[in-house]
Amino acid sequence: MKLKLQERFAVLGVLSCLIFIVWNTDASADTAGLGTFSFGLKSGIFIMPNIGQFDATYTKGSTTTHYSISGNAMVGLYPYWRLGITNKLGLEAQYGYETGADDLSLKTASGFLIYMFREKGFRPYIKGGIIWGEFTWDGLPGSFDSGIGGGLGGGFEVGGERIAFTMDILYRHLTNKYNYDKTYPPSVTKDQIDLSGVGVLAGLVIRF
Repeated sequence: MKLKLQERFAVLGVLSCLIFIVWNTDASADTAGLGTFSFGLKSGIFIMPNIGQFDATYTKGSTTTHYSISGNAMVGLYPYWRLGITNKLGLEAQYGYETGADDLSLKTASGFLIYMFREKGFRPYIKGGIIWGEFTWDGLPGSFDSGIGGGLGGGFEVGGERIAFTMDILYRHLTNKYNYDKTYPPSVTKDQIDLSGVGVLAGLVIRF
């Protein structure tokens, strides 16, 4: 799927603003690792190579309608909160709302364990945990069950003592079961949709 022009400008605009803010932040300031409590907002894109394998064909009388997904990418916003257990180890809760072509949307709620390797300067980290997802496709008969999967990835923070730029690369494993509309017997229907893929997310974190 090629992102719509306005989606490209939205993503580039948000990232440009974040980079500008961080550029004007005192990057040499001391930090306290994860801190006691922090929150932030990221924007990003997920590439899901198997989502296009889902299709459904409904036939009623002489009318046949085929439903398929034209691309494999969705863009989203991800507010999140962190609680530091120590300066390097913490818990992260994240909400996500993603949209794509063909009137697709995905809501996610994630819980991650995060470990930061350094407490000052450039601060890389790894993270992993559980992801819950609710997928909808406006216009498609039937419905999708919510699903539970997992995520694993890493990223970094760089910036000042209170505000910093952060970026993640995250692999997500998530599949949702499809329930076809029994009032329209399907000719061909996949019984699940694969939302697994790799995401690149970037944003800001504010530390307290």
